[in-house]
Amino acid sequence: MSRRGSENTFCLVRGEQAVLSQHLGDLSDDGIQMQWREALRLMQNIYDFTPQYVVHDAHPGYVSSQWAREMNLPTQTVLHHHAHAAACLAEHLWPLDGGDVIALTLDGIGMGENGALWGGECLRVKLS
Repeated sequence: MSRRGSENTFCLVRGEQAVLSQHLGDLSDDGIQMQWREALRLMQNIYDFTPQYVVHDAHPGYVSSQWAREMNLPTQTVLHHHAHAAACLAEHLWPLDGGDVIALTLDGIGMGENGALWGGECLRVKLS
């Protein structure tokens, strides 16, 4: 059974291009963490990618958030449910100038704006 926040992928972004990794599994497993780091290193080499900053989930206890802080790069946190809403819009090619969207994210626990764990959110989203 995986812990919340341990199921993951990563995404490399350069300009308007984004490359999403395969699903990598449960980061609470040390072997999966090693595979995750190797997959990240491999994709950075393939795409000649050097990160300038790291974006990660706002929950400070997630393995990926801990890793982001260890990178010695500027970081940006994203609220869990906001990330799901943005990912859905990106997946469906919603244009940046496409206007506001109402998003209902009910995937489970995510860090809320007040630092408490929320079960879901109804959001008014505008990509920018």
